[in-house]
Amino acid sequence: EAVPVVRILSGFRPGWSEPLVLQAQLSLPRAGQWLSQYGLWCAVDLESGRLGRARLRAVGSPSFESHPDFGGAISGRVLADWAESCQMVVAAHARLLGHRALGWDVALSDRGPIILEANRGWETALPQRLSGPLGTSDFLALLPD
Repeated sequence: EAVPVVRILSGFRPGWSEPLVLQAQLSLPRAGQWLSQYGLWCAVDLESGRLGRARLRAVGSPSFESHPDFGGAISGRVLADWAESCQMVVAAHARLLGHRALGWDVALSDRGPIILEANRGWETALPQRLSGPLGTSDFLALLPD
C-alpha cells in the first residue's frame, strides 16, 4: 500500500538566518498503485497545511475535490503534523546550506512525518501548475542579485 508523500520545497541564501519553506504539494496514491507520485497531486497551503483540489500529473487533467477511487475528501482537508513536517525540512536544510533549493519528500505516516529524501533536481512544472508560478513565491529571493 502506497503512503502519501508531501514534496516540500525549501530554499536558503547566504545571509539568511535559516532556510525557508517555499512551496509544497501532496501526492496521493490511486487504487492499485505502489508509488504515490504517479497518483493525484494537490497544493498545500504553507501557513495552514490545507489542501487544494487534486489533479493528475497530465496537463489539462480534471481536478477532484475528493479522491476518485476511495471517495475521501481532499480539498479543504488539513494535513496532520504539517508544522512538524516543515520544521523537519528547515532543520535538515540547515545542515546542507551549500544548496539554495531542495525538494524534500516527506512521508506522512501513522508515526508522524518521515523525510525520505532531498532532491537537488526537483521538478518545476507540476508544482507551478498546482501552487502557482515560482516567481510569485519567495523563490525569487534565492536568485543572485
